[in-house]
Amino acid sequence: MIDVLIVDDDEAYNEYLKIILERSKYSVKVATSAEEVLSYFEKGMFKLLILDLGLMGMHGVALCVKLREKDSDVIIYALTGYGEVFDDIHPCVAGFTGAYEKSNLVGLLDQIDILLKDDKKI
Repeated sequence: MIDVLIVDDDEAYNEYLKIILERSKYSVKVATSAEEVLSYFEKGMFKLLILDLGLMGMHGVALCVKLREKDSDVIIYALTGYGEVFDDIHPCVAGFTGAYEKSNLVGLLDQIDILLKDDKKI
């Protein structure tokens, strides 16, 4: 199974997304803070992170930069409730693999399946 970490301080949204990903045969953990993410990340156990930009304490872009310093290969998708967040900067420049609005969950899930389809065969 492919290990996925969902990072959002909205616990209800975490659970919703976790259920959907588990039904697609992913192994899912959730975190609600940057500190939790960094703790999990030290163990090097995730292939994919889905990261809310509006975390309390540390903005998602700053967290992505920290994570990229530790692992340049991990797939990191930004999630936002506000599409205009990336009007001034492309998500890839910020270190994300891509970015999706929370209302476009189907697009995110389709992209994840495309990127990880070969890994899911294992």
